[in-house]
Amino acid sequence: MRDAKQTSVNKPKISEFQIQKDFFTQISLDPKLKKYRRLIFAVPNGGSRNIVEASRMKQAGVTPGVADVLCLIPRSPYHGYLIEFKCGYNKQSQAQVEFMVAVVDQNYVYAVCNSTEKAIIGLRDYLEL
Repeated sequence: MRDAKQTSVNKPKISEFQIQKDFFTQISLDPKLKKYRRLIFAVPNGGSRNIVEASRMKQAGVTPGVADVLCLIPRSPYHGYLIEFKCGYNKQSQAQVEFMVAVVDQNYVYAVCNSTEKAIIGLRDYLEL
């Protein structure tokens, strides 16, 4: 008899990195979005770093909680669109929630997306305002 682990079908968990990578691939392939590519970019705040590198980055202005992607294209009445990518049951950290509240208070749109499709749809909807 087979072991339960062998017979269970587990969906592979997609990483936040993969969702974000696919998001930028989709932007590059979509003529309507591609023209904005220079104004839509990732913020390299995440990832694990050694203590010296983390300290240097903090001194250089890296701020905990900043969204993964910034879209610096205003659409009245908003100043821009920010995306935080999450996968599975991952939730925003306290720093991310605080950042979200701060930018929404400044009239930015902030989205938490758990798939490439949701992120692209959200971006298209924002750009059509």
